[in-house]
Amino acid sequence: MRMDPLKVSDSVVQSYRNYVRTTFFLKDPEFRGLFEQCLNAEVLAKGPYLEIVDAFETGRNINELVSDEVLYKMFVKFFSDNEAILSRALYRHQEQAICRVLEGHNVVISTGTGSGKTESFLYPVLDHMARESTDGKSIQPGVRALLLYPMNALANDQMKRLRELLAGSPDVTFGCYTGDTEEKFSAAVRRHRRIHGTDP
Repeated sequence: MRMDPLKVSDSVVQSYRNYVRTTFFLKDPEFRGLFEQCLNAEVLAKGPYLEIVDAFETGRNINELVSDEVLYKMFVKFFSDNEAILSRALYRHQEQAICRVLEGHNVVISTGTGSGKTESFLYPVLDHMARESTDGKSIQPGVRALLLYPMNALANDQMKRLRELLAGSPDVTFGCYTGDTEEKFSAAVRRHRRIHGTDP
């Protein structure tokens, strides 16, 4: 069964109208009639607006970048338990950004939400870490990169992305420091238990 976005939109708006209608019941018939007129006018929602976006042009995948010696051969260890990441084609702008950074250039990645900006700057950092561990030892402790975001919401969203991307790489550690970060370890542990129900 295919989803009809127009019907879904109408259903959501109607549900919200019913919610507002029952929350703010007016006894006076005249005011109730005016309230209904306003409620049925297009004040609660405009749209829906549908946007059709062309797919981004694709480039090489990680396996190909390793094979072409753009990324270091040990890079694949970060995703050894996730073949899908290694074989999925990168967007062309991701590939170009990764190549330019690895050549020593600064880059600006200006593209829409969900277009892979994270991978564009994260993969060169991971490549650097892979090259550091050429002797077969695990990655040595130390700060390799600072990722700065203008809002806590963006920083927290990126933490989720990093956890997903690096789930199979326990030797890569990272943290998020915002105005919400606890200053004392004991307070941080209590907060973690409250949010996640487990010890960190």
